[in-house]
Amino acid sequence: LKSIYQVVVRTLEECLPIDFGCVLLHDQAANVLRVTCVGAKSEALARELMMDEQASIDVDGNGLSRCVQGQLVYEPDIGQVRFPFPERLARGGLDSLVMAPLRSESRVFGVLVAARRESQAFSSIECEFLRQLSEHAALAVHQAQLHGALQAAYDDLRQSQQAVMQQERLRALGQMA
Repeated sequence: LKSIYQVVVRTLEECLPIDFGCVLLHDQAANVLRVTCVGAKSEALARELMMDEQASIDVDGNGLSRCVQGQLVYEPDIGQVRFPFPERLARGGLDSLVMAPLRSESRVFGVLVAARRESQAFSSIECEFLRQLSEHAALAVHQAQLHGALQAAYDDLRQSQQAVMQQERLRALGQMA
């Protein structure tokens, strides 16, 4: 899963391009987002903003909560937004922000964050691209999770078959004895 997130964020940094990118996963029990992946070019800024991997960000009443509810959020000038997460990014010199939900089977499990230093820096086409990218990334994550679950079930089945065969061998030896 981590490699999927890394490919998405690093490709955005290089090809879109963005000045800061990361993936946040939603912990529903604690109602926080945890930084799971930071782009290679974003690592220094992430450390400065205390957004290293595994850092927690509270889901507050701003764009984060809207994004966790499944909406794409575009803040063209985050210097005007008075909520903790955009203010944190603004302290790092970022001025515009797009947050796209990562949704699988109508459940948002994370957020793709893309930011630039200029205000009004994302066009509607780029916002739509980020929305579609987040859908495709979420689908890839879901497929990887299904593959992992299928592999685990297959391994359990194989172990059960080996245990049954061992019991049959022991039963046959017991009968012969």
